[in-house]
Amino acid sequence: IQSFSPLDKITVEQANEIGLRMCKELYPTFQCIVSTHIDKGHIHNHICVNAINLEGRKLEDRLANEKIYLVFVINLC
Repeated sequence: IQSFSPLDKITVEQANEIGLRMCKELYPTFQCIVSTHIDKGHIHNHICVNAINLEGRKLEDRLANEKIYLVFVINLC
């Protein structure tokens, strides 16, 4: 889940675009689904990544180090 603060000046469309861009950057050869929700009082994305890409390669958990994710989001926003 990728959450945004209620204080963030962000639209649902912008949140979805951030989620899509993150997936394309971090998982370029894997199929991803980004589903943006507003049901909890804040905008958030549910992100699913196919564990096997179209070439048969298994996903390595590159987000185990949260710093990679944080640097990406900071640079993206």
